[in-house]
Amino acid sequence: MMTVFNTVRQWFDDRTARERALLGVCAMLVVGTLLWLLVYRPVHAWREQASDARRAAVIREAVVLSAIAEMAKTPAAFEGDLEVLVTQTAQQAGVSPVLGMAENGDLGFRLDSTSVQPAMRWLAALEQAGVRVTSLSVVENADATVTVEGAVSRRNDR
Repeated sequence: MMTVFNTVRQWFDDRTARERALLGVCAMLVVGTLLWLLVYRPVHAWREQASDARRAAVIREAVVLSAIAEMAKTPAAFEGDLEVLVTQTAQQAGVSPVLGMAENGDLGFRLDSTSVQPAMRWLAALEQAGVRVTSLSVVENADATVTVEGAVSRRNDR
């Protein structure tokens, strides 16, 4: 190893002062380039990735907080006569459900040969009034209508 170093040192000493200065500048440029490639660029890329991950986390946090705020807006449980509310909202939505007792003890309903939009509008109105749909079955009929069966209860029943 010493012989290689001595050979390089001898070769460098044989150069003129001007050549040695030029070789020194070239060596500094090589060292600078290596530092830029091996240190600065990886650190900069890592910081960019960390910044992107932080931005994504902030967006996810905002979405979660928004969802929590939306969940907090859920209406309170309906306290009146459930059958009366179901009948009134059905009339307003333009559907005529057949009411009865469901297997699980909730208020059951059935809509025969109705369009999807009025049925879903009625169910959404029930949800907004504080009623929970506990079961739902929608079957498409041959005549482009649907048969909807399900059960509803007050939000605080379960």
